[in-house]
Amino acid sequence: MKVLYVSKALAVAAYRDKIPALAEHVDVTAVMPEQWLGQVPEAGLNGRTHVETQATWFAGRNHLHMYRGAGEMLRRFAPDLVHIDEEPYSAVTWQLARLCAERHVPAVFFAWQNLGKRLPPPFNAMRSYVFRNASGAIAGTDTAARVLRDFGYAKTVAVIPQLGVDPLRFRPDAMARAATRQQIGAVADDLVVGYAGRLVHEKGVHVLLDAIRDIPNGRVLVVGDGPERGALADVASANGISERVHFVGPAGSLE
Repeated sequence: MKVLYVSKALAVAAYRDKIPALAEHVDVTAVMPEQWLGQVPEAGLNGRTHVETQATWFAGRNHLHMYRGAGEMLRRFAPDLVHIDEEPYSAVTWQLARLCAERHVPAVFFAWQNLGKRLPPPFNAMRSYVFRNASGAIAGTDTAARVLRDFGYAKTVAVIPQLGVDPLRFRPDAMARAATRQQIGAVADDLVVGYAGRLVHEKGVHVLLDAIRDIPNGRVLVVGDGPERGALADVASANGISERVHFVGPAGSLE
């Protein structure tokens, strides 16, 4: 079985580790943008797998990008199945689902979205088209699968968690950990809880700040930024833990 796997996430080298794993079961070719957020990923993998880069419109725009020459790409690879590793409301998912429908090639998409957000035009129309024409869906969580159902997707959904941590690639760095604890003033017995992500209400960082209030030796290291930063600082102040909550800004700000 020949599978064409299409994903912007493959621009991150660690994410490409899943392609050899897939190749143990199917003949897979992966395609990713030739450039994404300043990264120029390297193509090519050993064994039965192969990774190519493809020019895109709106490179770096998560839900707006599309592939140039996508029709020719499908003709050249002649896959039995296209795995679109993108949300159903993304322009690239709509683009590939449309081309697959025209060529009678089954396609599946992937969904992380776990909030039932109403989408503005044209994204709601693109999602509806994908729902009608995709052969199946993969959801990263049970909640994401439920959101698909709530918005009317009635075909097969497989829940397959993604993005595990490779312990060989990501290992604790004792020196960096010690330096970070010193920078935020943590002493030996302090419990430091780290958060990295966008500061929006849905992430629940305010719940973490409420919990830390009841842990006398607890500290929170917040890496990221967003519209909730001011509100979270107010929560820390109201809880009397401002000196134990450390906002360091976006990733890269913590030296």
